[in-house]
Formats: sequence, structure tokens, C-alpha cells
Amino acid sequence: MKTEGVLNIHKIIELSNVSGVEYLFENKQDKYDWINRVLSESKYSYKSTKRKDKSIVQDFIIKTTRLSKVQIKRLIQKKSRGDKLVVSYKNCNKFKVKYKSKDVSLLAITDNYHNRVNGRAAIVNMQREFKLYNKEEFNTISQISVSHLYRLRNDNYVYEKECLTFTKTNAVQRNIGIRRKPNSHGMPGYLRIDSVHQGDQEDAKGVYYINIVDEVTQYEFVACVPYISEYYLLPVLIDLIEFFPFKILNFHSDNGSEYINYTVAKLLEKLSIEQTKSRSGKHNDNALAESKNNSIIRKQFGYSYIPKSVSESINIFLFDIFNYHINYHRVCAYPTKSINEKGKIKTTYEEYNTPLGKLMSLPNFEIFLKPYMTKELLLAKEMEMSDNESAKRVREHYQKLKTKIQDVIDKI
Repeated sequence: MKTEGVLNIHKIIELSNVSGVEYLFENKQDKYDWINRVLSESKYSYKSTKRKDKSIVQDFIIKTTRLSKVQIKRLIQKKSRGDKLVVSYKNCNKFKVKYKSKDVSLLAITDNYHNRVNGRAAIVNMQREFKLYNKEEFNTISQISVSHLYRLRNDNYVYEKECLTFTKTNAVQRNIGIRRKPNSHGMPGYLRIDSVHQGDQEDAKGVYYINIVDEVTQYEFVACVPYISEYYLLPVLIDLIEFFPFKILNFHSDNGSEYINYTVAKLLEKLSIEQTKSRSGKHNDNALAESKNNSIIRKQFGYSYIPKSVSESINIFLFDIFNYHINYHRVCAYPTKSINEKGKIKTTYEEYNTPLGKLMSLPNFEIFLKPYMTKELLLAKEMEMSDNESAKRVREHYQKLKTKIQDVIDKI
């Protein structure tokens, strides 16, 4: 493309926004003459030109000529001194170019046809083109080393332009769930869910825990499955959602395929529950579930290997003993957010309560309960035993479970 008209700063901005346009130069001197023209017509000056305009002109020259930023600045300094921009080959030591543009094009063509195989395999393909099929144009490029081949792949304009397999990594796109952090507006029913793996032993995988917790009240239920698959996961999810005493409005998880799949999406759609998933680079979107993994599951079960064969025994302990304790007798800390005079949000933990106590402290909390659930039923459940009695029962039953797990491990 040949630029016509005066290349002032407005014209340069207009040309910079045009994509897919190439500027052709006959030789290096022609390129230098063009740079001289741009600097002259844009009235580029170290003193009078604004910094923003300097950056626009420099970026335009770099994009057009494909020269380095250092070299462009050197030429601009030379122009500002009043010197002519002339190509000089005096005392110029450089390596002889062995692989020209036509050779790099052959490499790009080969990679396009073979889906960019590893470097050694690509060289063998090109050697076969030359030796076996007598294609003389592959004579030079077939002699390339593996290291230099990767150098051409990673940093060569001709290769980048012609190779169809040269693309940046794209984020995984699934049309399941909404990618955002849910806002509960202080209402219960916004669930956070995560999976926890219980150790490995050589090639054997341990059990998996499914941890689901409400954002506002911290009502929490834990289940155990031998495998993360639809066969085991779906029935457990149905049970866990059913155990919550209030209506479920939202289901939030990370981007793991155990929850972001059409089976789970169909289940949630049937129950009229909105499904959301964490955003890329936002590690705090599912922070509540992650923190509960450590403070509830890891604190109770540790990190060591537990075989899959005892998953049913663990589930009996979780549903009959453990889940009751953490919802009715385990005290949790609840955040209080305030904005200081500088507009910064400050989080403090002054409120401590049980999940049931937090639920009942919400204004008109009974409107959130499921039709078959009442305040009296919840209070009766809480008064079955004291906090210490419940904790003691958890400790005693876990010791029995721990002994059973150890016996199974010893037999392996």
C-alpha cells in the first residue's frame, strides 16, 4: 500500500486503525525515506510534540516497517540532529541469511498440512519431500536444525503470517451457566459448591467430598462419593439440595466439568435454580466454599488417603452425625462490611452464630423456608442435644469410622 496525502497526526491515527494492510518497500533505503517523510510531515519534534502524539507516530512506524523500537528511536534521534537517514553498510558485521522467505513459507506450508507436529518430525517431512519426492525447493529448508526451526516458528514475520496453526490460547467456552459472581442481596438460598479429593496411594485414588454451603447463613452439607461421575454425583446433589430448609435460588461452582455439564444444568433447570460459574482470574468468586473445605472437611478428615470402599460408611457418618452438628451446633463467623471515609470497603467479623441462628436472625426469615419446614421444627431439631453433646457424639463416631478406615487400609 502506498500512503497518499500529507501524513499529519490525524492521518496517521486513521491509518493505524486500518487492519490487514501491508506497506511494501523495494529496499531498506526506500523504508528509510518513508520514515523520513513521516517524521517531516507529522512535524515530529522532541520539544514541541506531545508525548501522546510521539507514541502514536512511533507505534505507526514500528507497525509499518517492522523495525525494532530501539532502531526507530535511533533513526528519530538522527533525524532530529539534521542528519540524513541513509543506509550504511560500513563495518556492518552480520550472519549470512541461509533460510530466506521462500524457505520459511515452505516450513509454514508443511506445518499447515501436518497440524504443526514437533520440530524433528517436521524436518523429516521436509527431508522426505526433497529426497523421496524430488522437490528441489525443499533442499535448503530440509537442512535446518530443530532449535533453529523453533526459532523461526516463534519469531518470524513470514511464518506468523502464513501459518494457519499459529494462534493464541483461547479460553474454554461453554454455554452452560452464567459467568459471574452471584449477589444474594442478604437472602438465603445462594449455594456455593466445591469438590475435595481425599489423597492418593500409589495409583489408587481416594474418595471425593461434595461440599455445598449457603452464602448468607453458611448452612452446609457434606457428602462423600467414590468417583466424580454423573452416576454417583447426581443423586447426591439431589439429596444435598433437598436437605436445605429454605428455598434454593442459585447454584454457583467453579468451571470444573463435574458441575458444568448438561446433566447438572438440566437438573437445576428442572428445579428452577439459576446456575452461575466463577469468572476467569477472579479467585474469590468461590472463596466461601474453598475456606469451608479447609475449616470443615480438612480439619475433620485430614489429607491422608481414604479408600473408595468406605465411602458408604463415611456418608452414614456425614448425614446422620456430622451435617447435623455443623448446622445446629457449630459457631461460624459472619462478615460485616463497612465503607470508610476514603471509600474503601472494610470487612470485620464481629458476629458469631450457628447457621440456624443466623437464618432465624434474618428479617421475616420464615418466608424463605420450604413449604413443609417451620420455625418450630428447626428449633426442635436444635434442642435435641447441646453443642458439647453434639461435638462429643461427632468425636466418638469419627473414632469408630477412623478405626474402620484403618482396618481397610491395612488389608490393602
